[in-house]
Amino acid sequence: MTLANISRIDRGEELLFYREGLSERTVVLLEQAAREFQQVGEAYDAPVPPVAELLDMYYGCEGETVLDAMRSVAPYSSITAPTSLDHRFLHEDVSSTLVPMTELARRAGCPTPMTDAVIGLASTLSHVDYRTSGRTLAGIGWGGLTQAQIRDVLNR
Repeated sequence: MTLANISRIDRGEELLFYREGLSERTVVLLEQAAREFQQVGEAYDAPVPPVAELLDMYYGCEGETVLDAMRSVAPYSSITAPTSLDHRFLHEDVSSTLVPMTELARRAGCPTPMTDAVIGLASTLSHVDYRTSGRTLAGIGWGGLTQAQIRDVLNR
C-alpha cells in the first residue's frame, strides 16, 4: 500500500484490493503470518502449504512469490478495497481465522507475534475485542483439550 493509494482511499476513490492494495513491502506482513500458520500446522501434524502454492491449488495462479501469485488470481482482479474498517474482510478474517489460529498456537507453545499484532491493531481500530468475540477454542468446544487431544481430533 503506497501513500498515493491511501490518499485515493481518503478521497473515496476505489482501489483494487489485491492488485493495488498489496506491495512488496506490505506483503511481508502476510508472508510472516503465513509462516506462523505453517508452524502451528506443523505442531498439529496438519501441514499448511505456502501461500503461493495454496493460491495455485485453488485458482491456478502464476508466480513464485506471494505478491505475484495474489496479483495473478483472476477472481481477485476486480475486488475493491473496503472504504472503512467496518467491513467483513476485517471482522471475519480476524475473528474466525486469526483468533483461533493464535489460540491453537498458544496451546502448542508456538509464538505468533505478527498475527498477535494484527489482532491487537484490528481490535483497537475497530473497537472490537476479537480475542473475546472471535472464534475461541472454548467457543468451539475445545477449551479443555490439550494440544495432543486437539491433534488427535484434527487427524481423525
